[in-house]
Amino acid sequence: MMPPLNTPISQLIKETGISEATLYTWRKQARKQGLAVPGDGKNPEDWSSEDKFAVVLETATLNKAELAEYCRKKGLYVEQIAAWRNCCVVGSQKKGRCDLGGRSGRLISLADRQKAIHLIEVATTSGARKFRACEELGITVRTYQRWTENGEVQGDGRLHAKRRKSANRYSW
Repeated sequence: MMPPLNTPISQLIKETGISEATLYTWRKQARKQGLAVPGDGKNPEDWSSEDKFAVVLETATLNKAELAEYCRKKGLYVEQIAAWRNCCVVGSQKKGRCDLGGRSGRLISLADRQKAIHLIEVATTSGARKFRACEELGITVRTYQRWTENGEVQGDGRLHAKRRKSANRYSW
C-alpha cells in the first residue's frame, strides 16, 4: 500500500488474506499520522494534493543526501518533490479559498485555522521546525500559539466581542 510499491488494496487482499476493512482502516490511520499514503497503485504524479503536500512537509528539513534516501524509500524522484514544493510556493502566492497569509488583522475562519494547525502539527511531527511550517502558511509562530491556547483551536474572538457603545454616538 505504501510507496514505493503503491500496491492496490485489491491485490493486497489476494496476496495477504487481510480483510478489505482492515486495510482501509490501516490506510486511514496512516493518513491521520500525516504519512503520504496514496494507495490504489497510483503513480506519484496522480497523488492527491494533500499527499503531495505531506511529502513536501516531510522533506522540508532534509539535506540532499537525506532527500535522495527518502526518494529511494518512497519510489520518488528529487525533481518531483522540487516541482511539488514549487507548486506549493506558487499556490500560496495566489488568491484562493483559504484566507491565510496576507495582511495582518484579517478575520480567519475557524475551518481554515483548524486546517492550518493540523498541517503545522503534521509538519512538526515529521521533523520540520514550527517556525518554518508557520512561515510556509504565511502566519507567525505567535499567531499559532494564540490560535491553540487552552489546547484547542480558538475562533476569532472579535466576532463575539462585547463592545461598549460610544458615548458621543448619534441617537437617531
